[in-house]
Amino acid sequence: MRKKMKSTLLNVVYSLQQATSNLETLVHAGRYTDSLEVLKACQEGAISIGTTIEQQANQDTGHIIKKLENYCESVYRVYINVENADYLASNPLKNLADQLHDIEICIESEIHVKYEVVFLPYKASMWDSMESVWKAANEDPNCNSYVIPVPYFEFIQNPKTQVLRYDGAEFPSYVPTMPFNNYDFKQQMPDVIYIHNPYDQYNNVTSVHPSFYASILKEYTDLLVYIPYFVTGGSISKSLTSLPTYQFMDVIVTQSESVSSFYKGNVASEKLVALGSPKVDKVQVLSKENRVIPIEWESIIQDKKIIFYNTSLSSLYEYREKCLEKMKDVFTCFKGRENEVLLWRPHPLVKATLKSTFPQLYQEYCEIEEEFIFNQIGILDASPDISLSVAISDAYIGEEGSSVIHLFGATGKPIFLLHYGDESINRLGFADAHLEGEELWFTHAHYNALCKMNIHTAQVEILNSIPNELPIKDLLYHDIAKVDHKLYFVPSRAEEMAIYDMENNKFEKVAYENENDNVFSKFTRAVRLNNFLYFLPVNHFALVRYNVTDGTFKYYSEIVKKIKKYSLNNKQGLYFMNAIVQEGESLFLAAAQTNIIIEFNTVTETIILHKVGTKETGFYRMENDGEYYWLISNEDGPIVKWNRKTNQTFEYDKYPKGFLSGGKGFFSIINCATDYMLLFPKKGNMIVEINKESGIMQEYILDLPYKEGERKSEQHNWPNNYYFVKRINEDQIVALTAYDSSLLFINTETRQVVLKESKFIKNESRLHFQEWGSNLPYACREGVLSNVEDFLDGLDKYNIEHSVAQKKAYQKVINNMDGTSGLKIHQHITNQLKITNQLESAEKGQY
Repeated sequence: MRKKMKSTLLNVVYSLQQATSNLETLVHAGRYTDSLEVLKACQEGAISIGTTIEQQANQDTGHIIKKLENYCESVYRVYINVENADYLASNPLKNLADQLHDIEICIESEIHVKYEVVFLPYKASMWDSMESVWKAANEDPNCNSYVIPVPYFEFIQNPKTQVLRYDGAEFPSYVPTMPFNNYDFKQQMPDVIYIHNPYDQYNNVTSVHPSFYASILKEYTDLLVYIPYFVTGGSISKSLTSLPTYQFMDVIVTQSESVSSFYKGNVASEKLVALGSPKVDKVQVLSKENRVIPIEWESIIQDKKIIFYNTSLSSLYEYREKCLEKMKDVFTCFKGRENEVLLWRPHPLVKATLKSTFPQLYQEYCEIEEEFIFNQIGILDASPDISLSVAISDAYIGEEGSSVIHLFGATGKPIFLLHYGDESINRLGFADAHLEGEELWFTHAHYNALCKMNIHTAQVEILNSIPNELPIKDLLYHDIAKVDHKLYFVPSRAEEMAIYDMENNKFEKVAYENENDNVFSKFTRAVRLNNFLYFLPVNHFALVRYNVTDGTFKYYSEIVKKIKKYSLNNKQGLYFMNAIVQEGESLFLAAAQTNIIIEFNTVTETIILHKVGTKETGFYRMENDGEYYWLISNEDGPIVKWNRKTNQTFEYDKYPKGFLSGGKGFFSIINCATDYMLLFPKKGNMIVEINKESGIMQEYILDLPYKEGERKSEQHNWPNNYYFVKRINEDQIVALTAYDSSLLFINTETRQVVLKESKFIKNESRLHFQEWGSNLPYACREGVLSNVEDFLDGLDKYNIEHSVAQKKAYQKVINNMDGTSGLKIHQHITNQLKITNQLESAEKGQY
């Protein structure tokens, strides 16, 4: 019996109880005619209850029918008594009340409710977001479930039009579907309606038919439930957490508590239930042990590993020609491979999108597809259900913006994220380097890698990785200092200081005190004085001294405290940038956001403050030419020349004609040991030389194949023009340009420059699996240290430890990854229905 019908029966019983309560008053008042009418109505009410139970209760109801018959006999006896004016003599009213109470209890406890549950998918390809919930409802003897695909509009942008679609014939054969016009919602009033399209009219890509908008559906059901059609890696866009339609939803299923938190402020917390994703259930059910490979694929796959290659519309929109080039590169990698087969799944709207939006790419794409098929490079997957393809695949390659990634993540299968663009780029970067003979030693600015570069060939060799740090992270370390046979690395974003023994090729890690894990740099520069190294703080709470003899730290927090008092606009917490100079036993530290220079005597540990210059712009770097200190501003500002002995200050801001700073000033200032200083810009359009005596500035012209500030491609996106600039001897400067990661060797006497393109010596592939921000718990990225072939070659090394680590990472953002999400969603919803029943009954005074 339907829940609503059972509620109706209980309401009738409640009415009979009220009538019985009023009957005695009517009889005592002598209103016998009215009393007889009430008794007649009670008889009819009991008969209607019995008739309804016999017709709609699919169970043995003889016990309740017998009680109703007894009640009817009792009503008849009271009727006769009242009719004969003999009521007071027999007084059987209390017996009627007891009988009705007994009937109420029997209906409540013995009549089994069957909930009517309706699933309203629109796209067959998204059915996996509902299927496991439907299975749970379909197997529940207390549920009648219906799958009713609804029509939807697909909007075509060019030309702008809308096409009505209906996927009713595309659902799996084991899912019985009902035509949408065969179900009368107003008549049936289902207990639960599930949807997976939350947009209604607020989407410019697809829209369900207006008859199935949430605002309409809510009129026909107690519980309108939204299950997302996607899986995320832990975050969700703001636009998806504040849809107007959520006001009509009674329950919104989220995959985890962390995802629920994104709805805070937009959706009432009681609507949100973090129960996982049925999409994950589907791929778990279709696990590799139980996989069923389509017959037409078996001869191609055989016993090879299946690599799922995902190409979607977003990559085409963003990268266009480069996306097509990447397809060709991937296909080339798979030609001739004996152990892997490529399962290519392009977005079903790729051709239509290219034809209407990028017609110049349409023909090229078609040719690529034809070549893929003709040369039998792999399998072109156009099947409607992506879950099967995910389940039978062993690994994922493709773009990172697709939610398909997270289905692989939840099953512990390796994920490789492709880089779209010029694959020949080195993207070499380092913030400091130590020259040892003819080799520069440094830590990579983008990877956890200790490297050395031959200054003649510019070939870079990766020597080692630093323990206990993320495999890939920008600026783990900044400056390098050598003491004896050891290299000391100043932590920028690293968790610990690193020491490398060049003789034994071993790392040692040293922890330091740290108040917070700020993502910006903790330290930049290092200065050596005897057996001490001093680390210049950027975000750290103190100037830090490290004793290389006994391995102890000392923290001079008073220096930072003094700077804080003067840095009025220091919202970022930047105390110093790169401006530190040693003179004798003292260190001079120029503040980043105020025009203060701190003179710190390392022997007496006393502090003297100097206010230098007229503008409180703060300083970025500082250089000493033997007589004057030269300072460049943290942002745009004058070049400052300061004599600490006389406190005489000069400011220069008459830059060469045509100079544009880009609003960021200069990156480095180098004393060239003759009559001028060199200023290398952050974002400006020229290198500038400044005469030490006169302060006159002019452009320093180098014979280079590019203009200052240019980038070879958009992939070279380092924010400054240079990674690194340093004088390595009396007349030579070495600089690493962000133009294309080439090395510049500048002779300051002859003003000649030699450009050397850096190249990696690839002695082994390095596949780094790790977290990538808030929406990628575990994956490997393509880069200079790893490409598609490296990934394929390394699949055998992706062992159980990697898989377990990946699943643990995803368990933080997806609940019930064991395949029970659908069952738990169904159980939660039916429990909600039971609670609703109890509340309704309580309101009528029956509890």
